[in-house]
Amino acid sequence: MEQISMKSESAQPGDFQPDATSHDAFMRKFQGVIESYAKAVNADDQEQADKAAMLALMMASMDAMENPTPYLQLSEKASEQLAAGNWQGAEDTYRELIALEEHGGKPGQTTKPLMDLSRLFYLLGRLEEAWFFSRKATESARASDISTLLAMALDCETTSALASGKTTEALAAAEEGLRVIDPGKMGDLMRAMAYANRGRACLGLGDVSRAEKDREAAWANLRARKQSRIGTGPAVAFARCFELEAELHARQKRFPEAISALKQAIEYRRQCVDRSIERSPHPTAAVARDLERLAEIHRQNGDKVAAGEALEEAAELWRQLHLHRL
Repeated sequence: MEQISMKSESAQPGDFQPDATSHDAFMRKFQGVIESYAKAVNADDQEQADKAAMLALMMASMDAMENPTPYLQLSEKASEQLAAGNWQGAEDTYRELIALEEHGGKPGQTTKPLMDLSRLFYLLGRLEEAWFFSRKATESARASDISTLLAMALDCETTSALASGKTTEALAAAEEGLRVIDPGKMGDLMRAMAYANRGRACLGLGDVSRAEKDREAAWANLRARKQSRIGTGPAVAFARCFELEAELHARQKRFPEAISALKQAIEYRRQCVDRSIERSPHPTAAVARDLERLAEIHRQNGDKVAAGEALEEAAELWRQLHLHRL
C-alpha cells in the first residue's frame, strides 16, 4: 500500500504546500493523497486513512486560502451567516452560489449549493421547499455522471422526503441511492445510511418485515469496515441505524428498547456536533429533533417527567440556534 509521508502525528504546512509555479502540480499531489486514502480504506488501515483524510483537508484549506475564488468566498459568507442565525442572508447567498455555478456550464456544479439550500429549509421547517430543492440537487447530480455526488444528493432527497411525510418518494430515492453507491469499502458508510433511510421509508409504509431486513443490512455495512476517529460520517451512520432501531421498537410498542436505542442515536448525534469542523447548526438541530422524538416515546411509555426533560433540552438547543419551535 502506498504510504503517506508524515513528520509527526499532525501534518505540517511544509508537508503539503502547493507548488507556487504550478497549480496543476498541487492538484496532482492532492489527487495522490485521495488515492492513498482510498487504498488505506480498502486495506482496512484506518489509521493511515485518517492521516490521509486530515492531510487532504489541510491541503484543501491551504489551497482555498492561497487561491480564493468567488465560489469559495460566497461559501464562507454563507457559513458565517448560518452560524450567526442570519437565515435570510444564508438563503440569499446560496441562491447566489446556484446562479454562479449555473453560469459555469459544467454538469453537477449546482448540486452542492442546491443541497445546502435544501438543508437550510429543512432546518427552518420549510419542508416542501426543502424537498423541492433536494430534487433539483439530484437532477443536477444525475447530469454530472459522478456516482458519489449522486448518492449524496439522493441521501439529501430521501431525508427531506421522510421529513415531509413523502414516504413513497423517500423509498424511491433511497433505492436509487443503493443502486449508485460504490460497491466497495469506500461505499460502506453511505450504503449503511441508505439502508437505514430505506428502512425508515418501509416502516412508514407499514412494511415492518422489510424495514427489519434493511436494519440488518445497515448494521452489516456499518460493521464491515473500521471506523474513523475523525469526521462526522461514521457518527451520522451510527445515529441513523439507532434511529431506525428506535422506530422499529416503538412500532412494536417496546418503548424501553426504543428509548435505549434513541438515546444511543442522540449520543452519536452529539459526536457529530463535536466532530464538525464548521460552526454549522445542522448537527445541533439533529440532536434537538431526536430529543423531541425521545419526548414523544417517553410520553407513550407513560413517563411525563422524562418527556418534559427531553423536550426542554430540545427547546434549549433550538434557542441556541436562534430558532424557536413549538
